[in-house]
Amino acid sequence: MTIKELYNKYRNALAEIYPLHEAKAIAQCVMEYQHSIDKKTLLVFDTKELSCDNKIVEKNIKMLKAHYPVQYLNGECEFYGRTFIVDENVLIPRNETEELVKLISEEYAGKNPEILDIGCGSGAISISLALEIKNALVEAIDISKKALIIAEKNALKNKTSNIKFIECDILKCENLNKKYDIIVSNPPYVLEKEKIQMQDNVLNYEPKLALFVPNNKPLMFYEKIASLATTALKNNGKLYFEINQAFGKETKDMLKDKGFNDIKIIKDINDNDRIVEAIWTK
Repeated sequence: MTIKELYNKYRNALAEIYPLHEAKAIAQCVMEYQHSIDKKTLLVFDTKELSCDNKIVEKNIKMLKAHYPVQYLNGECEFYGRTFIVDENVLIPRNETEELVKLISEEYAGKNPEILDIGCGSGAISISLALEIKNALVEAIDISKKALIIAEKNALKNKTSNIKFIECDILKCENLNKKYDIIVSNPPYVLEKEKIQMQDNVLNYEPKLALFVPNNKPLMFYEKIASLATTALKNNGKLYFEINQAFGKETKDMLKDKGFNDIKIIKDINDNDRIVEAIWTK
């Protein structure tokens, strides 16, 4: 089988369930991670014969046609220019979250902030900040022990030494016992009723613990984290949230009620409310 024939095999199978542009992107991703064929090789050496196990190819296709995320199949994904290990115990990092990392990294470039990432999952945010802000000291907490194992592997993979991981259920936490310059969180924010709008690759495979909140408590994590931040942020420290686009105003009002200042709602690349930034001043 040639490189082109293998690519077409993946693409054609995936085109049965995905739009063609998406089928092409997934096929290219599988070629790179599963068969070590990058985009250049795929274009230039497409007639080259390739030795591959047909059973593995068929297994890959079967999983992908069942909407299994290609990132989980490959065991890795790209985030902020780096490679992160992912499996079904952690959410797949999104492009919108890269915007949150960029915002904080640019604002604190050259400084030495103490940072807390609440609900760190794969460690994409905390590790990226630890690497982008060279003098930062970073702590990252998550309720899932399995997620923390992945995060620790990602810290090693990306050669991050200025970070500490802690197992903690933030909803049961009474105080954080430390002061930080930055608290950042991308907590669960998808309402249960929004499941009907979600794609199968997310709904069937990504960890529900990291995704969903009850319909009647859309801000349950934000309220808890904001309350903890009132005693855990240093004077003029900042709180950053990634949010459900439907609750920008509600999140801003909640932070205002808790005494935060200079609250901003920042839109993402798709013009949706996505990031909330607030300052804590004693």
